[in-house]
Amino acid sequence: MSALFTNYRWLGAKLFIAVVLSLALLFVFQDSKPVGYVENLGPDITELLELVLGVPSAIGDRGMQFVESKAELRKRISDLESENVVLSARGQRLEALLAENRRYRTLLNSSSASDPDLTVARIISVSPDIQRHLVTVDRGGAHGIHEGDVVINASGVMGQVVNSGRSASQVLLISDASHGLPVLNNRTGLRGVIEGTGRLDRLVIRNLASTADIVEGDLLVTSGLGGRFVSGYPVATVSETRVSGDAAYLTVWADPLADLDLESHVLILHSEQDEVQPAQADELADLQ
Repeated sequence: MSALFTNYRWLGAKLFIAVVLSLALLFVFQDSKPVGYVENLGPDITELLELVLGVPSAIGDRGMQFVESKAELRKRISDLESENVVLSARGQRLEALLAENRRYRTLLNSSSASDPDLTVARIISVSPDIQRHLVTVDRGGAHGIHEGDVVINASGVMGQVVNSGRSASQVLLISDASHGLPVLNNRTGLRGVIEGTGRLDRLVIRNLASTADIVEGDLLVTSGLGGRFVSGYPVATVSETRVSGDAAYLTVWADPLADLDLESHVLILHSEQDEVQPAQADELADLQ
């Protein structure tokens, strides 16, 4: 059996005959019901094709809207978290300032009367060394962060910057065994140095006088001694007091207010500090 249209000499003639026959059939049957039925199906078929062909575009548009709305929602949540941290930090000093007014004197003659500059940062890594309580934040020298800047969160003091790079910094937490922080009892004004114990949930003040007025539940806030930590920020609450065997000294155990192992956003205070007054430096040395 020969293939279709193998005789190329008659191909043009056959094509012409086919076109003429098609036109003739359309002319003869143009008013017939089958042809009218097919014509009536034309718009429906066109609409169906447009609907089917438009499905990928509609899916893409909906996907883009979903991604954009989700990104906007995440940005809004992030902005609200940052705003909440800032507002919480500014409100932390209220109780300390009220106690200061009740005592009718300036808390330890601190020269820091105005709020320091605040920078919101995010914790991006934690030191794998279990002996050191170090975290890394995503802000550094390019953002005005310097070694010694204080780090807090919405609940209280977390630590201080010990190493500042260009775009990131390392923060030593107050729970580290090598960290010490001058504090005072917000109820009585009793001063001391609170130290880390190597545990995230435990701090200690050693060698207080056994007659010191400090009880379970007392709030400990930064004293401002040393010129490093701004006065009035909450640090811990007293959980236990223990008198030494010879009844000469008192050891105070306290729970940090900041969730040192849970927070993801922190605040860095990087205000300019005045030089430490000699009297304050001597007093801090005596405490240590």
